[in-house]
Amino acid sequence: MLDQFHIPFNIGANKGMANVQIFNTPSTVTNVQWNTWSKPRGKSMMNIVCIGGGGGGGGGFTRAAAAAGGGGGSGGSSAVTRVTIPLFMVPDTLYVQVGQGGQGVGSGGGTAGSGVLSYVAIFPNTTATNVLAVSGNAGAVGGGTGTGAAVGAAGTAGTIATIANMPLAGLGHFDLIAGQIGVAGGAQAGGNGTAQSIPTTSVITTGGTGGAGTTSADFAGGAWTSISNSWLSEQRPATPATGSNSGSDGVAIWKPLFFFGGTGGSSSNAGVGGQGGNGSYGSGGGGGGAGTTGGRGGNGGSGIVIITCW
Repeated sequence: MLDQFHIPFNIGANKGMANVQIFNTPSTVTNVQWNTWSKPRGKSMMNIVCIGGGGGGGGGFTRAAAAAGGGGGSGGSSAVTRVTIPLFMVPDTLYVQVGQGGQGVGSGGGTAGSGVLSYVAIFPNTTATNVLAVSGNAGAVGGGTGTGAAVGAAGTAGTIATIANMPLAGLGHFDLIAGQIGVAGGAQAGGNGTAQSIPTTSVITTGGTGGAGTTSADFAGGAWTSISNSWLSEQRPATPATGSNSGSDGVAIWKPLFFFGGTGGSSSNAGVGGQGGNGSYGSGGGGGGAGTTGGRGGNGGSGIVIITCW
């Protein structure tokens, strides 16, 4: 567990202290790899933030110099579920499973891997009647790989959970927020990777940016669109320079809580395409850039579950 919030975990004599438990070790086998949460003493309320894995980035196309090659599309991001509930309604032990991010793919790899859902349950099983929180209904999808005739497709966003997926959340208050879609790769005729924007939908996970395409010149991987006078915009991952340069990994910001996807790799006409950056928690991997060897897409960030009691 991480102490990224600088909130005391000690729940001894000072009953005013919050108890924050963070789970970020991803599971690879659903219904098998569970972590346990234990109810802290002296607390009366709990809040769960449940985020699944992001989609991986598609690869840039491998082609001969001066031939067309599309950039890889980026992965979408996980939906987010928040549940607030009185602790007297919750068992002393809960079971947490954190979803793994989708793996990026290289040239010819097709669609990158999808993210896995995260769960908080009263029993170590994902049967709906056991579930207190699930990150979404469907996980974030990976981006497509570029070809000589087309760009890599954008990975779709994780969709929101429904109360039918987590009926025990009805004991409290819940918020359900859809993820952010990825973006397509740069044009096979030559073009920068597609840019991504900071969402204004209240989702705190993001898709990645696209990998660059090329025919006869070098192009830059996709950027994060700048927003004037925005603090979050100033924290965005860097855009790689043109040529055989890999994208930046996504950034995790803890105050306020926000996670960036990876940026796309740049393209190189006569060299290796840049790899896409890996996404931060629940966020999409960047697409790979086209080149004489296409760059691999970045991995989607694995999920995270944060349980706070006070």
